[in-house]
Amino acid sequence: MKITRAIEYFLIGLILLVIGVMPVSGQMERNFPPDSKLGNLNGASFPQFNIDGRLMIMGAAGQVRDIDNQIVLPNTAYKPGTVRYQIDLMGHLHRIWYLTPEEAKGAKKEK
Repeated sequence: MKITRAIEYFLIGLILLVIGVMPVSGQMERNFPPDSKLGNLNGASFPQFNIDGRLMIMGAAGQVRDIDNQIVLPNTAYKPGTVRYQIDLMGHLHRIWYLTPEEAKGAKKEK
């Protein structure tokens, strides 16, 4: 009977620990590379992206990340919004990050 009670307390503690850690992971601040630029994505037709009125081509290994920092397939990333983007050595888009409203406000203050 004592072993069952010990296992019960262990499981309750484990559940509380997991619940306590979960909100922290959603509040992590994203750090963008220093060479990333701020822009407004106005339209996309993969592999072309219109950022600040400039037509840019996504490079071969290009990545698009949503506001949750999850990778999105570049051919489905057509939502307009404020983004940070990075250019590769060939002048093509290397990475695009969609910004949350808070990140966009902070980035515009830095600019």
